Amino acid sequence: MQISTALSDGVLASASIAAAVLLIRAGRRWCGIWMLAIAAAALVGTIRYAGVEKLETLHGALSLWAALVAFPSFCWALLRRLRGRHDVRAGESLAIAAGLNLFLLVATRPDVPTAVGAVALGIAALGATALFKHRRSLFLMLAWAIAGYAAAGLWVGTTGMLGPMLRIDLYHYLLAAANLLFGYALWRESRPM
Repeated sequence: MQISTALSDGVLASASIAAAVLLIRAGRRWCGIWMLAIAAAALVGTIRYAGVEKLETLHGALSLWAALVAFPSFCWALLRRLRGRHDVRAGESLAIAAGLNLFLLVATRPDVPTAVGAVALGIAALGATALFKHRRSLFLMLAWAIAGYAAAGLWVGTTGMLGPMLRIDLYHYLLAAANLLFGYALWRESRPM
């Protein structure tokens, strides 16, 4: 049982669910669905770290799936939407997810999630640039969300301590804040100026 990590995973799950609700209300259905997949991994992690160690394998698999499939698919849907396309079609989103799932089967190197995450963040950044001239505050929210994911994955990591705090807990809190920023920015983007 690791109470601090159960709490941080619970905060991540709650923030991801809130972001998904905002995204779905804004008509960004596929962004919302992928955000719910991230929430599912965090919710299982909450239960695992609260003392149900039987969920360790499931939590590991869902977390890897969220990192290698759900988040990159979210970033693709974000890019498509912000570059003037309508919401991603179901077939397109599922085809991308299927391709990433096949990649997941052969991804055995430990640095693969970091590389995939970096590419996904690049895709999100490319989408965010569409807002730079006309909706600067939304661009800045997305930039901070991208920075939160980058800091969590590239600097904080998930093992060891950072000062008095477990790195995994700080990782979860950064992702929670970033997911809320993603959800709120895309919800605001759907509203008239």
